[in-house]
Amino acid sequence: MFNKLFIIIMLSMYSYASLEQKITTITNTTDSSASIAIGNLKIGQSGIIVHDYNENQSIIVSSAVVVSSNNSTSQIKFVKFNDLSQNALPTAKLTPFNNDTFILNYLYKKSLLITPNGESNNEIKEMLPSQSFLNSDIFASYLKLEANPTPTKKDFIEFCRTHNLGTIYIVLNKKCYVLDAKSFMIIDTLSLSYSSEIEEKPFYTKVDEIKKDTFSWFQKESIGNYTQYYTSLIDSESKNMKEIVIIEESDKGFFNGYLKALGL
Repeated sequence: MFNKLFIIIMLSMYSYASLEQKITTITNTTDSSASIAIGNLKIGQSGIIVHDYNENQSIIVSSAVVVSSNNSTSQIKFVKFNDLSQNALPTAKLTPFNNDTFILNYLYKKSLLITPNGESNNEIKEMLPSQSFLNSDIFASYLKLEANPTPTKKDFIEFCRTHNLGTIYIVLNKKCYVLDAKSFMIIDTLSLSYSSEIEEKPFYTKVDEIKKDTFSWFQKESIGNYTQYYTSLIDSESKNMKEIVIIEESDKGFFNGYLKALGL
C-alpha cells in the first residue's frame, strides 16, 4: 500500500511540474494574439502579460490563454484582464506589444478544491502540500447566500476571479482533474487511491444543506449524482479550445461575452 501511494505521489509531482509558473516574452504580436517560446503546453493554460514602462513601473495589460502548442512554441490568445476591475473606476485600454513579459500559469498555486468526501479531500492536500487550497466551505457559503445548490461553469469562473484563484481541482472516480480557472479546460489529471464511495452534494463541505430560492422555478434542487454532474461539467470532448473565439468588444459586458464564447 505504501509503495503504491509513493508511486502515485511521484508521478503526480512529475506531472504537476508542468504547472509551475514560468516567465517569458511575447513575439509575433497581433491585435489578438502572440507567440511564446515555450512548447508542449496544454490548450487552455493561461497567464498574464506585463508591460514594463521602466525599472520601477509595470502594469498588467492583458490575460492570455494558450490556443495551440508544438514542441518549441505556443500561440496565446489575448483575454481582457479583469481580475482587479472596479465598476467605479475607469478602465484603461491597454495593448500588448512584442517583448512584453508573459507570466504563464499565473496564480496556479491558489486553487479551489471540489471533492466528494473527506477522505479524497485529505488525500489531495497530503499529495500537494505546497498548493494553497481555499477552504471549500467559503465557496459553499457563497452558493448558500446565492441560494444556488447547482454551481455552473460560470459560477466557478466568476468565484475564482473574485478570489484570485488560478486553478480548480475536481475529484471524480479516483482521479483529480485540474482545470484552468479562466478557460475551464482540463490541464492536468492526477491519480488517487481513496476508497470511500461517499458522494456529498454539491461537494464535501461543512456548510449545511444549500437550498434553492423558493421562486427559482427552473433551477434544480440538487446536482443529483455527483459523478455524473461534474463529469458533464468538465467534459472536454464537447468543447474544443481551438474553436473558441475570444470576443473583442467594449469594456461593458466583456466578461459576459467571454463566457458566451466559452459556451457557458
